[in-house]
Amino acid sequence: MIRRMDSLTPVEYLTYLQNGAKANKSDLATIESLSFETGLSNPVINALLLYCVYKKQGQLPRPYLLKVGASMKRARISTAIDALSYLTNSQKFGNAHRDKDE
Repeated sequence: MIRRMDSLTPVEYLTYLQNGAKANKSDLATIESLSFETGLSNPVINALLLYCVYKKQGQLPRPYLLKVGASMKRARISTAIDALSYLTNSQKFGNAHRDKDE
């Protein structure tokens, strides 16, 4: 899983997560914004995509992704492993990104 996050672009990784289905225009725009607005690395974006697809039942809500991505940037997350740890710990302890805050 980590190896795939490290080697694929976010668009390729999303296609993988969607069982080969191509990303729609809205998702592509969201990924582009996430990359340019946060400056996160591809592996970190891929970890965020995995987390969001799981947490949001396959949807990629742009405001949510940008909010969490900005939090990850402030936390200086730079690897997929660190990103997954950050995301799961944030969810577990409820100290960041709550659905009601969207």
